Amino acid sequence: MWSKRGEKSESLVTNLAGTLNDQPWNDYSFGLGINAESGAFAVQAVSPITPEPGRAKNTVQKYEVIATADDYSRLFKAEAQGEYNVGAASASASASYLSNVTFSETSLTILAFYDVTDADYASLSPAPAFTPQASELASSNPAGFRDTYGDYFVATAKFGSRFVATYTCSTTTTAALQTFKAAVAGKKDILSASGAAEFESLASSSDVHVKVAVTMNGTSGKAPPVGADANSIPTILTWFTENLQPVPRRARLIHYSQIDNRIPNTLPLNPDNFAKVKTIAFQLRELESLTSAIPGYYSTQPYSLTPPVQGINTVADTQQYLTNQYSARIGTLLYEPDAASQLSQQVSELTRSLQPSLALFSFYQSLTLSPPNEPASGVYSTSAGIKSTELTNVSIQEDNQHFSADWTIGHQSHTFSFPFDPSEGGAIITGWYIQNGWNSETNGDWKSNGAMIGKTSGSLYVESNYDRGCNWSLHVYYLPRSTFPWLARTTS
Repeated sequence: MWSKRGEKSESLVTNLAGTLNDQPWNDYSFGLGINAESGAFAVQAVSPITPEPGRAKNTVQKYEVIATADDYSRLFKAEAQGEYNVGAASASASASYLSNVTFSETSLTILAFYDVTDADYASLSPAPAFTPQASELASSNPAGFRDTYGDYFVATAKFGSRFVATYTCSTTTTAALQTFKAAVAGKKDILSASGAAEFESLASSSDVHVKVAVTMNGTSGKAPPVGADANSIPTILTWFTENLQPVPRRARLIHYSQIDNRIPNTLPLNPDNFAKVKTIAFQLRELESLTSAIPGYYSTQPYSLTPPVQGINTVADTQQYLTNQYSARIGTLLYEPDAASQLSQQVSELTRSLQPSLALFSFYQSLTLSPPNEPASGVYSTSAGIKSTELTNVSIQEDNQHFSADWTIGHQSHTFSFPFDPSEGGAIITGWYIQNGWNSETNGDWKSNGAMIGKTSGSLYVESNYDRGCNWSLHVYYLPRSTFPWLARTTS
């Protein structure tokens, strides 16, 4: 759509394509005018349009794994952002699932799409024509036509229905996440009953916590509720396929010069600046997804912009300010590259400051909601969970307790109970190691009194063989409750 003419200077202009296909349907109506710079809606310049949807349909099923900012950027550009500029909050209804997409050192999002869409655009008959008022303005002031009617009009669309299942996956280590990502890469049928069961089994064996969500558009009736795991998704998909009521999904925009070639199809705008402002729209959407995925505690935390802005003192203040700045100044930012660069940098810095918080929250969810499997009993030294993490500024601590006894008639026994020290109350257990001091079957055995990982307390019982002594130590790895600041606020 965009191309350069001339040398890189103030004379650069942006050429507007005559037709834009496959644009997200952003709360449009047929005939609506669109400003190519801001994405703002304009007065309708054409006579009423009533496209006639076709009968042929295409059904497409696809999967995406979103684990990096590049993954998210590619998805956003395809699903929510047209080739002309759009505001940060603008996204098609069928792309509303983007608010559920998160990724960090310890989390990623898997998306399963099921689309039923027209094979071609709805037919137009008669061909679009200007209203008398628009025709008069095109004749008398073609250069000023866009001030009233914008640059494009919504001519037609592909109708369809969309189903998106979102699987937000979190674990306790980066290595575990990468292993899980590789394991699911080849599984392309998680929307089926057997595929969903296999996916849940893989997540469980990989100590991955999965949160599921479903978004749909282009249906009639009330969908069944989403269950706690992936096994509920196939039932909802079946309901979806039985209750289709297609809506416009992908738009075709036509430039007014296709109706009257006197209307200019260029803008005195450097295409590089245009691309820069489009990037800010993506950055704000990424920031919105991030802040919606972490505890509200973080929105209340102090934050200062660079340069500082009076009255903007918290994360929530800053996010709202940056969003408002983009929306209010989008038209001028296109012609002010330095201001656009500054705004982009400010959004990027806020997002970067919050990413460790998302990684920590994903880690916490995995630890408490889908903790690693723990053995229940044994004879030799055994470990469970984790004793270290790659997360920034997170240091797992260790405490241990020892028990030994000399020979006596009968059995010797002891129960290790964590926390060992009352000052550790509220600490969250990340792992443990029971150590057989003799490294021998003659040392007796141990039994867990229930799962400990992800909890604030736990105990483990050891017992000697009959008429024997024993030597056992329990090492517990934990994080103080203060590691997870939203918990401290909840209980204060």
